[in-house]
Amino acid sequence: MPSRIEKPQLTTLRIFIVDDSPSDRSTYTRWIQRTAPFRLDIQEMETGAQALEACRVSPPHCLLLDYHLPDMTGLEFLEKVRGPHSQSKTPIIFLTGYGNEELAAHSIKLGAQEYFNKNTLSEKFLWHHIEEAIEQFSSIHRILALERQSSIILQSSSDGILVVGN
Repeated sequence: MPSRIEKPQLTTLRIFIVDDSPSDRSTYTRWIQRTAPFRLDIQEMETGAQALEACRVSPPHCLLLDYHLPDMTGLEFLEKVRGPHSQSKTPIIFLTGYGNEELAAHSIKLGAQEYFNKNTLSEKFLWHHIEEAIEQFSSIHRILALERQSSIILQSSSDGILVVGN
């Protein structure tokens, strides 16, 4: 099945995996490498601080985020990366082995695109949702850019605009 993510200027898909468990990070890396039809730059990080710095230096196309990190929770990470002054354009998939509906709702409210219990994950399921998150996030930003362009054009137009039809 062909990939839904367009391959335009993208030569390498950068994915960050932020999880305190080395075995979980290794599993997700292996799964993604087997299913992704792209060249990959997968970077594994154990702490939120490492991930925040890596996002600042070279933002990923997608970030997988665990709830339990040694230096902060996944929710605290989301608050920092999606804060009021943030320009983050990275889709984030929130993962945890200890989740509940309240945690799921809170992570989505703070800016995660998806939320999954680790026990429900599989290789194809994970890749499907990584693709979906990237595609959704890219579409939203394209729409916002088009709206900004339209607004600028309308504001800078000195001629009147006649709307014909309904």
